[in-house]
Amino acid sequence: MKKVFALVLVAAIIIASVMANGAQEAASSGAEFKPSKSISWYCSSKPGSAADRFTRKVQGVIDETGALDKATIVVENVTDGSGAVNWKRMQSLSQSDADHTLLTLNLGDVTTMLDNTQFRVKDFKVVATMAQDKKFLYVSKSAPFNDFDGFVEYLKNNDVILGGGKADDNVMFNLLKQKVDKNDHLSYLQTGDTAGTLQAVLGNQVYLGIGKLGTLKDYLASGELKAIVTEGTSRMSGVLSEVPTFAEKGYEGMDFIQTRCVVAAKNISDSAYKYYCDAFKKVATSQEFLDAYVNVYQASALDLVGADAQAYLEAAEKNVIDAGISGKQ
Repeated sequence: MKKVFALVLVAAIIIASVMANGAQEAASSGAEFKPSKSISWYCSSKPGSAADRFTRKVQGVIDETGALDKATIVVENVTDGSGAVNWKRMQSLSQSDADHTLLTLNLGDVTTMLDNTQFRVKDFKVVATMAQDKKFLYVSKSAPFNDFDGFVEYLKNNDVILGGGKADDNVMFNLLKQKVDKNDHLSYLQTGDTAGTLQAVLGNQVYLGIGKLGTLKDYLASGELKAIVTEGTSRMSGVLSEVPTFAEKGYEGMDFIQTRCVVAAKNISDSAYKYYCDAFKKVATSQEFLDAYVNVYQASALDLVGADAQAYLEAAEKNVIDAGISGKQ
């Protein structure tokens, strides 16, 4: 009887092992995946910021379209370490959590990685590139200049403090120092994000800010704030239709346009990765996303997923390195 029991026990162990290995092989071979619990979506900027607005707009489209099979999405705003806390969290997730966790990662974040951490794009699985947002300089009513030419002229003999958020704004400041500020009169107040810059301008801490349309559209439409120059090869429309580009004003090489991306942990299963890539492709190309984000904020759609998205962001990272672009202050 003991021998029979032992044989049965060994057989059970073998069967369990085969089943477990089979499950792991199915996961890695791309077997169908669907979320089995809520999805955590990390955002490294505070509520109301441009990155937060993007994240929640996409979340809204997902909820509206059922793109993730009606799974509950919980957005977590964790701003510690300028993103580094979230990047570290993504490296230490269990397999199950890796299959149920996303992170908003923008091109500006990549400069922060390069400047301050050992993390690189290769440490994540890029699910999708969704859109690109142009930045612009804007002024308050109390500023001693109200257009870009006036700013350049004023800067020749007067100190100006520029307010900006994270690394992509820091890059614009560095470019302005190189190309516009000939007499070392421009300094920088790092506010953390676009919402923080807005408060600094409205509170008269600074005359001049770096912004994106998502946060500032209503203020520009009301005339409370005025944009004076934008990134890009062509003018924007709507409330920014009369605002010249840097190139129009004779300043080439000023563009470092923010790219909005969604990434997963490096150890996400193949099946879960494929599931999210397929889902975000549908979201990025949907009319709902165009209406909720791209058209409203005059962003440019960039609907790459999977290997294409990974290659795009790694190439952008290489461009940052090769160009010697820094987000440091």
